[in-house]
Amino acid sequence: GNISSNGYPANTICEWSYVTTRGFRFNLALTMLEIEGSKTKDPPQGCQSSVLRIQSENRVDELCGQFETTHYFLTDSHWFTIQFISLNRQTKESLRGFQLLWTIVKVKSNNTNNQCLPSGEYFDCKKTLSSTDQNSFCIHQSLLCDGYVHCQPLSNDDEHSSNCIRRIPAASKFSLPTFS
Repeated sequence: GNISSNGYPANTICEWSYVTTRGFRFNLALTMLEIEGSKTKDPPQGCQSSVLRIQSENRVDELCGQFETTHYFLTDSHWFTIQFISLNRQTKESLRGFQLLWTIVKVKSNNTNNQCLPSGEYFDCKKTLSSTDQNSFCIHQSLLCDGYVHCQPLSNDDEHSSNCIRRIPAASKFSLPTFS
């Protein structure tokens, strides 16, 4: 799914909450962030007038400013809440707000020998050599080759052409009617 601020309105407070089955988590991809404030500029401005807050069980991320690359967040529980707060804007700068995509994932654990269970129903998002994420996870087979990369930041294997063959159903065993 996706969540966005639909532009960057002033004097807005929005909250979205999502829950899935216990044992699953959410992989969040923040593809765009353009709001006021900054935690990284020198001196830091902070998130005084606008903030995007991402919260799950034991984690809270408060974001503001502008990101030029996609940022990924793996929730630590089967739920997350997003809060977008935009109070009195300090600037008339043309900013776009935020865009966030989410995918339900099954995090692999050592007690399943790092397998995706049940194996026929889930696709293993294997880590690439350049991946630094500690957790690896699986996505549902229905997400393969749907035009969105759900396995990032681990890999882009779910959109790789060799895996798209898996989505083509086996030849149906039916016969066409015959007319005499």
